[in-house]
Amino acid sequence: MKESEDKYITLFLCSKEEDINLELLVLKSSIKEFVSKFNKKLEINSFFHVNEVMIREIIHELGVPSNLKGYKYLIDSIKITINKNIINTNDIYKEISIKYKVSINSVEHAIKRAIDISFEIGNISLIHKIFGYSIKDIPTNTQYILMVSEYISLQLN
Repeated sequence: MKESEDKYITLFLCSKEEDINLELLVLKSSIKEFVSKFNKKLEINSFFHVNEVMIREIIHELGVPSNLKGYKYLIDSIKITINKNIINTNDIYKEISIKYKVSINSVEHAIKRAIDISFEIGNISLIHKIFGYSIKDIPTNTQYILMVSEYISLQLN
């Protein structure tokens, strides 16, 4: 059973214009082909979303407690980075601050606190796998978000 879980990914498809939501189980190897065919007439960012469960599992394994505000902000920032290809953290913070009706500063501080805790109590082997064995200091918010986003993107390919 574990082997099949590694081969498949859940895609969530939704339409803003119509009240349609689909959940599909797709082979990881065929995801690029599926998306390219599906994207011929539709904008990919509106319909293709990274499996949020996968992001939550990785963030949890990295040691970020789910009761922190930074937990949900990190999940959103990784989704934005992957789905919308936005890498400027100021733009990411702005989008999250609008969504949650908080200041940009509070988003930044909550994410930093979550990252600090992650490096105190997280899974060391996963931290080394994502950030490298030579990591001595806690990464910046930007480094953390981009490295985790890249790791997840590689898992999808």
